[in-house]
Amino acid sequence: MKNNLIVILFLLLNPTIAFSGEIYGTIKKDGRPIPEGSEIKVEMLTSGKTYSSKCAQYGSYSLYVPGKGRGLLIIQNDELISEPILIYIYENAIQYDFVLEEKNGSFPVRRK
Repeated sequence: MKNNLIVILFLLLNPTIAFSGEIYGTIKKDGRPIPEGSEIKVEMLTSGKTYSSKCAQYGSYSLYVPGKGRGLLIIQNDELISEPILIYIYENAIQYDFVLEEKNGSFPVRRK
């Protein structure tokens, strides 16, 4: 019983336990998936740190971000650099599907 109490107190009082969020989804441009290897970047507004990942086949992506909060997501490859879009990172995984549309030479991003 004493060992259980010690473990519970350790878990409650240990500030080094961190939560991480996952964002995942698909990205399309002109109705088709963006090319494999396109880079996804998220700059966290709370910490200023940047995290990145690459798109897989069919425009799918997955990115783990330590902590939670707001961030700016940017998509880029050889053909384009998107405008930033505000996203929210939670403790649990969240799906963000995006569509890129070219307007006057820039690429605004909208959620699908």
